[in-house]
Amino acid sequence: MNLSQLQINELIKGIQLTAELPSGAPSNRRFVTVAGYAEENGMAKKLDKRIYPKKSDEVIFWLRDFEISDEYIKNHWDTAESDLINSYFINGIRGIAALEVELVKHIDDFSLLIPDWETENPV
Repeated sequence: MNLSQLQINELIKGIQLTAELPSGAPSNRRFVTVAGYAEENGMAKKLDKRIYPKKSDEVIFWLRDFEISDEYIKNHWDTAESDLINSYFINGIRGIAALEVELVKHIDDFSLLIPDWETENPV
């Protein structure tokens, strides 16, 4: 399974992608979210909007898979790390190929990943 070229372009320009998936409990909602960043002198920095051939191999990604009580979303409550249920976070994934290897462990259909602002992801 591979990310589409549009998804790759969004990720390497700094757009966070999110998918809502079935949760383990009816009162929870589950999200898988991923975003990229650049690194300079050991510090994370925002990605620029340029797209060039080797950029997809250079970008570093983080991925979070979590559930949260639906109450947080319905009530627009702020969320903290301690509010997340079954939370999994990985950082330092270098390149699109490595990201796809990690993503397949969490999501069966990459086409569900859309820009975060189009979802109800509370984090």
